[in-house]
This record gives sequence, C-alpha cells and structure tokens, in this order.
Amino acid sequence: MNRRQFLVSAGGTALAGMALESSLFATARRQTPAMKKELFAIETQGKEWSEKPENRNKPEAKILAKIATVPQCLWIESKDLTALAKAVAGAKAKKQILGVVLYYIPNRDIGQHSAGGAEGVEKEKVYQKWLTDVTATIGQSDVVVIIEPDAIPHLDELGKEDQEIRIKLLQAAVKAMKKNPNARVYLDAGHSNWHPPEWTAKRLLEAGVKDCRGFAVNVSNYRTTKEAGDFGKAVSILVGNMPFVIDVSRNGNGPLLKVPPGENDWCNPPGRALGVLPTFVTGIDHCDALIWGKHPDESDGECRGGPRAGVLWVKRAVELYRMAEELAREKAKTPKRK
Repeated sequence: MNRRQFLVSAGGTALAGMALESSLFATARRQTPAMKKELFAIETQGKEWSEKPENRNKPEAKILAKIATVPQCLWIESKDLTALAKAVAGAKAKKQILGVVLYYIPNRDIGQHSAGGAEGVEKEKVYQKWLTDVTATIGQSDVVVIIEPDAIPHLDELGKEDQEIRIKLLQAAVKAMKKNPNARVYLDAGHSNWHPPEWTAKRLLEAGVKDCRGFAVNVSNYRTTKEAGDFGKAVSILVGNMPFVIDVSRNGNGPLLKVPPGENDWCNPPGRALGVLPTFVTGIDHCDALIWGKHPDESDGECRGGPRAGVLWVKRAVELYRMAEELAREKAKTPKRK
C-alpha cells in the first residue's frame, strides 16, 4: 500500500473527510524532515473483518478498510509475539518504521476494562522475561515504542510497595527497549485531564524518562490536540525540554463535554471523531509526532454497548469515521480567514 506512512496533514485540521477522497486520500505524500522513512501500516482487526467474503460488499467494509490504511501502533499485550514478529518482518521488508505499544505490566489498568498483564506468583519475573522476548523479536529494527499506557497515571492508586515495583518494572522496560539503537522510546504520561504537569513530570523522572527519547500523551484518550500539546509542553519543560508524541486517533472533535451522571468521558464516548493523520510535522514545540496509538475500530471496554476492551466494534468505527466526515463538510463550508 502506498499510504503506509506518516502522512502530513495541515496544522491540526481534523482528519475529517476520509470518505471525501479529495480531502484525505489525495493528500500529497512526502517524507518529513524529522523522519526519512515511512511508518508501517499493521494488519488491524477492521482490515481483517473487511476482507472476509461475507463482509466485502457491506458499506462498513469500505470504511474499515480505509481506516486501516492509516498507520497505527501494534499493541503487544500477551506472551504471544506472533503478530509482532510478522509486523517486524513486514516493516523491514518495506524499509519502514513500526509503531509498538508495550501493554503487559502486572496489574494492568488496575483491574478495569483492560485488566490483565503479567500474572502469577512471580509476575515481575514473568514481565522481565517478556521484555527480553520482545526485545529479541524486535532486534535492531526501526521502531517507535510507547511504554505501558496508564501505568504511571495509575501509580497513586497502588500501595507503596506496588508503586515501587511498578517504577522498577518501567525502568526495566526502558532499559530493555533502549538496547535497540534504532528504537525511539516514549514513556506514557497519561493525558491532560488526569494529573497536573508537576505530578506527571516527577513520576516520569522516577520511571526513567531521561533514558528515553521522551514521553507520550493522550494515548487512547480524546483530548484535543491543542490541549494535549499544551500539557505536553508543560511537562516537557519540567523534564528538561524532552520531546513527546500525541495520540490523535480519535480526538477529531475533542472529548465528551456533557457527561451524564454516573458515566465518564473516556469509555466509548458518543459523538467522537477520527483525528488528524499521523505526521512528524506537528507545529508544536517539542512534539515529535502526532500518532494513531489507539485503534479506532476497537472498543474501550464494556460500556455504552461496547464489547470488551480491544475487541473490534464495527459500529463505533463507522461512527468515528462519519463524524470526521461531517466535520470535513463543515470545514469546507467555513470561509477561510484572510
């Protein structure tokens, strides 16, 4: 596929209009100053679903197939590294960069929708062995690695001993990934509506961010690129002006603002839209890239009618796409400022 790359999109414009061929898929492709290689597009659940004979002629199939052409990060969340090995080989064959998210830390998501991670009496050793296996599978391939979404923001919800263990495991993850000289490693820092920059910076430093390329914000969340960028810049200053990346996969029209009592704004919120295309040209100080970390075709969890976290949800993917399309139409009608 020719579109398997970090595509350049103009200054924060919503990815709106994926169905509008002229506004997205006719976008000029060019390599960016920050990175000379393209990003590899992994095999998503949506792509697999769209290619099944019983689905090929459904209108949803075309939408999911288009979403799959946009490069997205591969989530490594179990001992099975088959998909990782396949993606590494695919990216190497095309001389492209693979985006990877490590997501296997013990007590992952502190028992919530994405609960799991390394288990057992010696789960810390299990995790470190897993890191060794992941490192061996990646080898010296060109990769962008995001380490353990939400692991740092959840620290205060753990006991003191468990906090110390988690910090050590995050340090171990950083150390393992940095064995690859071609890895650009980012520690997850949560999002702008969670902890203040001061708290976040302190925890990032404890977890070893100084040994990384930088940190990641807004992974799997919906905060606007402007808000996420301001948060990233504030944290960056506190950790020595380190770079960061922003997950923009589903933030096209920002977070849900009117949250009904008893609900939240992060688990399958309705009315959201796909975000801007991934790019290394961000226009944001200290921001290395805008990425698609979370897969738009996957559920946040069993809430608002969704399946388990990480499971394909066709209806939601179509909703995100169509809302982006609507935003594109609105933008096209808005007169440009002189």
